[in-house]
Amino acid sequence: MEPFKNHRKEDGFGYHSCSAPTFPSEAEPYVALGFFDGVHLGHQELINLAKRIAKQQNFK
Repeated sequence: MEPFKNHRKEDGFGYHSCSAPTFPSEAEPYVALGFFDGVHLGHQELINLAKRIAKQQNFK
């Protein structure tokens, strides 16, 4: 797997991912980065969505 990968959609939106093959855990790490000026309703929804997905997939 490439260490850094750009996932861009046709509409211009996308995300970046990176691998950490030597991460000292059985669980895969997930990180969300952004420029947050506070936790507004949209940010709260993104955080809650990430938490729901993590719970469904048994991430810690």
